[in-house]
Amino acid sequence: MADDATVDVKVFAIEMVYVPQGAFYAGDNATSTASFKQGSSDNDPWYIQNSDAISVTNAEADGFYYVSNSNAGENATGSEFTIPAEFPNGFDALYCMKYEISQGQYVDFLNTLTGTQDATRYMTETGYRHGTWGGSQGSRTSYRSDRACNYLSWMDGAAYADWAGLRPMTELEFEKACRGTGAQPTDYEYAWGNQTITAAVTISGTEDGTETITTSGANCCCNNQTFTGGDAGPGPLRCGIFATASSTRQESGASYYGVMEMSGNVWEQPVTLGNATGRAFTGTNGNGAIDASGNADAANWPSTDAVGAGFRGGDWCYGEYHDHVSARYYAAYSDMTYRSRHYGFRAVRTQ
Repeated sequence: MADDATVDVKVFAIEMVYVPQGAFYAGDNATSTASFKQGSSDNDPWYIQNSDAISVTNAEADGFYYVSNSNAGENATGSEFTIPAEFPNGFDALYCMKYEISQGQYVDFLNTLTGTQDATRYMTETGYRHGTWGGSQGSRTSYRSDRACNYLSWMDGAAYADWAGLRPMTELEFEKACRGTGAQPTDYEYAWGNQTITAAVTISGTEDGTETITTSGANCCCNNQTFTGGDAGPGPLRCGIFATASSTRQESGASYYGVMEMSGNVWEQPVTLGNATGRAFTGTNGNGAIDASGNADAANWPSTDAVGAGFRGGDWCYGEYHDHVSARYYAAYSDMTYRSRHYGFRAVRTQ
């Protein structure tokens, strides 16, 4: 820009959580669907202790064995591949969005785009607590600013991450951000570290960012509940709604590092190990801009066909078994080019 140019400066704060460098376990003793384990007959989880390349084989024990089903990627019997050293395997430090992308954050993103870009990324879907989003850029008001944004396709989330200077997480980084460094996995554990889960049912107050959940012991948005109070109906809740000034990790539904709603609310969309396209991801951070058509254009990210991405962490609609940290039923699911009431997004950044 010229020295005498007139510019508008807008600042969009995104709260991030630091996840330090360190070894961690991926998998939970093979109890969750397609969980990582060390061998076909060895249910011990993977132990990621450096950022080196990882050789995955069909060994019986003491290695890195890939369990699969029809939606988790590589065949479970006989598949051998290498996870390159460039692939972010979770050992290195990263910053993770504390909350899933909210409706307010996504509208802020849309309002900075060109008309062509906006038309590509704008959502016409309604219902399931999503809002109507009527109006043109800068005048959209029919949404809940603090509520997690559903109906995000892979490329919607990727475009937001690129624009924000962030990047998609990988599914190994997902488990690290949930479980922490060195923590031994617990069978069927949720993001808050144990098996205790209670679905939210009752909302107290107007949903303006101050609403609370009054269901006793509730720490997750799951199981297709139709809410009583607030705006009612089924769908995602306000980001961080279970946390209070005195809540414990379990009560707030927080991960080891305090990342919120890693289990339930809306599906996370990390880069998968389940196919070669996902494994080619190198963790390039977004550069603060998207292409003229409204798509992310960072190097080596899964593209508009969404091959290389998948789902982790469950959502407001599906049952609790999808909310387990190590559950990988849809880890390489290829049906992510469209928008769904279940889909959300959360991004990360590395140095």
